[in-house]
Amino acid sequence: MNTYSNNTFTRTKRPSPASAPAVTDVTTHISLPQDGPYRMRDYLFGWPELVYLLSTGEVCQTQLAAGDNRHGWFVKNGNSEELAEHSGFIWRGTDTSPNEAEYYQLWEGGSLGSKWCPALWSIGQPFRRAPEVRYFRKSDGQPSRDTYTDVSYLELVAHHHSRTFPSGLTVVNVLELAWYYTPNQKVERYWYAKGIGLVGFSSGEVFHSYIVSLDAPSAPVRKSWPGIMPMTLPAIPRNQPPTLPAKDSNVWKDAQLLVDKCRIRDAPFVERREFPEADSTIVREPGKVLVTVGIHSNLKVWLEPNYEEDGYRWYGAQYGGHIGWMALVRDTLEEQFALQAETPAPEPDPTPPDALHFDEANIRLIIELKQTKGRAYALMMEGFHLLAEAEQAEANLYKSLLPEEEEYDPLFSGV
Repeated sequence: MNTYSNNTFTRTKRPSPASAPAVTDVTTHISLPQDGPYRMRDYLFGWPELVYLLSTGEVCQTQLAAGDNRHGWFVKNGNSEELAEHSGFIWRGTDTSPNEAEYYQLWEGGSLGSKWCPALWSIGQPFRRAPEVRYFRKSDGQPSRDTYTDVSYLELVAHHHSRTFPSGLTVVNVLELAWYYTPNQKVERYWYAKGIGLVGFSSGEVFHSYIVSLDAPSAPVRKSWPGIMPMTLPAIPRNQPPTLPAKDSNVWKDAQLLVDKCRIRDAPFVERREFPEADSTIVREPGKVLVTVGIHSNLKVWLEPNYEEDGYRWYGAQYGGHIGWMALVRDTLEEQFALQAETPAPEPDPTPPDALHFDEANIRLIIELKQTKGRAYALMMEGFHLLAEAEQAEANLYKSLLPEEEEYDPLFSGV
């Protein structure tokens, strides 16, 4: 990932690239819209069971915090980058990989952790970041540089259905991100594959690392150094979801479910205490399941307004007498629901049923056909004239070659 320094960009020297395996697809292609929005957690967080190798020799794995699939570390050998999805953003905290002697932390609003990109993001929407960057020595956890604020931009620039890296490995469903200070000078580019994580990196336009194998010998062990602590994420301001309309209201739209199954819940999120004690942690989790709806089921949905929380978008839904909330589990509404719009009544045709009726396109076609027919007739007549002239010329030629007492009869000339 990008290494922050006062005015320069530096990166540690890496081992030489590993040998390349044969070309192969490593994920299943999922058709997605070209502009988004994309749920970034699906790309930045890989499957925890997946361990893979980059050309730099780094063994990579996503390691999640205990009981929390939205907070974890992208581990590269012993180094790691802390990230979390929270309050509609992807946050980053400590990065231990700038060099062998230092790690840095991103702070915002006096707390460890800074917004890195939106949790739901579309192509072509630059995101401004202004973290406070603090460097520390790995040896004793003491500050190693002056603290400074780094203002830069991150942009989701493209979605690739597939991308083949110099190793020969082809990965599908890849997002390309660019980090820059000015739009015309991209400092770094990243390629993230859905379900895998980081599969490619470049500084400028030259690859510095890329995926070479999905068969690493063993999982990396995340190291810790003095002074490192988890991110302190700000409390999420809780807005109450709107009141669902009555079941017979005309705001409900007929729809068909296009995904395998979805659950209708009595509330988007509810609070509970992790332990019975009064000072225990308050946890937000989805509400109680009222009914599970299967694929191709017909239901009714309330599209506006919808309710967003923790990167999820919720819609009102009713099915089988139940009314509640359904989460958007696909990247776009159109991938989850097929809306069945009412068919308007056809307008009466002013033309009597027994009268000929042509629209403008048919009239133009008839005129064109008549013009073509006229040209064909003219060519045919011209051909007849040319044929008559040729027969006359042939007769004149034979007549000049025959004795004067013989007559030329074209009917018996064999032509």
